[in-house]
Amino acid sequence: MAILHLNSHDYISKIRMPSGQTAEIIFEAYTSENNEHTYFWVVLDVYHKRKQRDENVLKQTGKDGIQTLLWAKKQIIEFEELLLEGHISWLKENVYIALGWEDNRRRRVYERGLRDIGFRYEYSSDVWDGKKVLLKKIK
Repeated sequence: MAILHLNSHDYISKIRMPSGQTAEIIFEAYTSENNEHTYFWVVLDVYHKRKQRDENVLKQTGKDGIQTLLWAKKQIIEFEELLLEGHISWLKENVYIALGWEDNRRRRVYERGLRDIGFRYEYSSDVWDGKKVLLKKIK
Protein backbone atom coordinates (compact mmCIF):
# COMPACT_ATOMS: atom_id res chain seq x y z
CA MET A 1 0.00 0.00 0.00
CA ALA A 2 1.33 3.42 -0.93
CA ILE A 3 2.01 6.24 1.48
CA LEU A 4 -0.34 9.10 0.69
CA HIS A 5 -0.06 12.82 1.32
CA LEU A 6 -2.58 13.59 4.11
CA ASN A 7 -2.20 17.37 4.30
CA SER A 8 0.54 19.95 3.78
CA HIS A 9 3.10 18.15 5.99
CA ASP A 10 1.64 14.80 7.12
CA TYR A 11 1.53 11.41 5.40
CA ILE A 12 -0.71 8.35 5.89
CA SER A 13 -1.04 4.71 4.88
CA LYS A 14 -3.95 2.34 5.63
CA ILE A 15 -4.69 -1.34 5.19
CA ARG A 16 -7.55 -3.69 6.00
CA MET A 17 -6.14 -6.51 8.13
CA PRO A 18 -7.33 -10.16 7.89
CA SER A 19 -9.47 -9.72 11.04
CA GLY A 20 -11.43 -6.92 9.35
CA GLN A 21 -9.80 -4.20 11.42
CA THR A 22 -8.19 -1.21 9.74
CA ALA A 23 -4.56 -0.40 10.51
CA GLU A 24 -3.48 3.17 9.88
CA ILE A 25 -0.05 4.74 10.21
CA ILE A 26 0.40 8.50 10.15
CA PHE A 27 3.69 10.38 9.92
CA GLU A 28 3.09 13.78 11.56
CA ALA A 29 5.66 16.48 10.75
CA TYR A 30 7.15 18.80 13.38
CA THR A 31 9.91 21.37 13.10
CA SER A 32 12.26 22.04 16.02
CA GLU A 33 12.19 25.42 17.76
CA ASN A 34 15.50 26.44 16.20
CA ASN A 35 14.03 25.54 12.77
CA GLU A 36 16.97 23.25 11.90
CA HIS A 37 15.34 19.82 12.27
CA THR A 38 12.28 18.10 10.85
CA TYR A 39 10.77 15.28 12.92
CA PHE A 40 8.13 12.84 11.73
CA TRP A 41 6.19 11.41 14.68
CA VAL A 42 4.78 7.93 13.94
CA VAL A 43 1.17 7.28 15.01
CA LEU A 44 -0.14 3.71 14.64
CA ASP A 45 -3.87 3.16 15.08
CA VAL A 46 -5.99 0.02 14.71
CA TYR A 47 -9.78 0.16 14.74
CA HIS A 48 -13.01 -1.46 13.58
CA LYS A 49 -14.95 1.77 13.08
CA ARG A 50 -13.70 5.28 12.42
CA LYS A 51 -15.31 6.60 15.59
CA GLN A 52 -12.92 4.37 17.60
CA ARG A 53 -9.81 5.97 16.10
CA ASP A 54 -8.97 8.54 18.78
CA GLU A 55 -9.60 6.11 21.65
CA ASN A 56 -7.09 3.52 20.41
CA VAL A 57 -4.03 5.54 19.43
CA LEU A 58 -0.91 3.90 20.94
CA LYS A 59 -3.08 1.55 23.03
CA GLN A 60 -3.55 -1.52 20.85
CA THR A 61 -2.12 -3.37 17.90
CA GLY A 62 -5.42 -5.08 17.13
CA LYS A 63 -6.43 -8.68 16.69
CA ASP A 64 -3.75 -9.28 14.08
CA GLY A 65 -0.89 -8.45 16.49
CA ILE A 66 2.46 -9.19 14.89
CA GLN A 67 1.07 -8.87 11.33
CA THR A 68 0.06 -5.29 12.12
CA LEU A 69 3.48 -4.49 13.56
CA LEU A 70 5.30 -6.01 10.58
CA TRP A 71 3.09 -3.99 8.21
CA ALA A 72 3.87 -0.82 10.21
CA LYS A 73 7.62 -1.54 10.03
CA LYS A 74 7.36 -1.96 6.27
CA GLN A 75 5.56 1.40 6.03
CA ILE A 76 8.29 3.09 8.09
CA ILE A 77 10.91 1.70 5.69
CA GLU A 78 8.92 2.90 2.67
CA PHE A 79 8.50 6.36 4.23
CA GLU A 80 12.23 6.56 4.88
CA GLU A 81 12.86 5.76 1.19
CA LEU A 82 10.39 8.51 0.20
CA LEU A 83 12.33 10.99 2.36
CA LEU A 84 15.69 9.93 0.92
CA GLU A 85 14.48 10.23 -2.68
CA GLY A 86 14.09 13.99 -2.13
CA HIS A 87 10.46 14.35 -3.25
CA ILE A 88 9.60 16.49 -0.22
CA SER A 89 11.06 19.95 -0.83
CA TRP A 90 10.25 21.71 2.46
CA LEU A 91 12.38 19.42 4.68
CA LYS A 92 15.05 20.93 6.92
CA GLU A 93 18.68 19.81 6.78
CA ASN A 94 18.33 17.23 9.58
CA VAL A 95 15.40 14.80 9.28
CA TYR A 96 14.31 12.24 11.90
CA ILE A 97 11.58 9.64 12.38
CA ALA A 98 10.44 9.26 16.00
CA LEU A 99 7.91 7.18 17.90
CA GLY A 100 6.66 6.69 21.43
CA TRP A 101 4.59 4.09 23.29
CA GLU A 102 1.82 3.71 25.82
CA ASP A 103 3.47 1.19 28.17
CA ASN A 104 6.74 -0.67 28.79
CA ARG A 105 5.62 -3.84 27.03
CA ARG A 106 5.05 -1.93 23.78
CA ARG A 107 8.32 -0.04 24.26
CA ARG A 108 10.27 -3.32 24.37
CA VAL A 109 8.46 -4.76 21.33
CA TYR A 110 8.96 -1.58 19.29
CA GLU A 111 12.64 -1.34 20.24
CA ARG A 112 13.33 -4.98 19.35
CA GLY A 113 11.44 -4.68 16.08
CA LEU A 114 13.04 -1.43 14.94
CA ARG A 115 16.61 -1.82 16.22
CA ASP A 116 17.72 -3.57 13.00
CA ILE A 117 16.67 -0.60 10.84
CA GLY A 118 18.56 1.95 12.95
CA PHE A 119 16.18 3.19 15.67
CA ARG A 120 17.76 4.08 19.03
CA TYR A 121 16.53 5.52 22.31
CA GLU A 122 16.90 9.29 22.64
CA TYR A 123 15.85 11.97 25.11
CA SER A 124 14.80 15.13 23.35
CA SER A 125 14.12 18.25 25.39
CA ASP A 126 13.38 20.63 22.52
CA VAL A 127 10.67 18.55 20.80
CA TRP A 128 9.31 15.79 23.06
CA ASP A 129 9.46 17.57 26.47
CA GLY A 130 12.30 15.37 27.73
CA LYS A 131 10.48 12.11 27.03
CA LYS A 132 12.33 8.99 25.94
CA VAL A 133 11.55 8.17 22.29
CA LEU A 134 12.81 5.81 19.61
CA LEU A 135 14.53 7.98 17.02
CA LYS A 136 16.28 7.47 13.71
CA LYS A 137 18.20 10.12 11.78
CA ILE A 138 17.33 9.93 8.10
CA LYS A 139 19.58 12.67 6.73
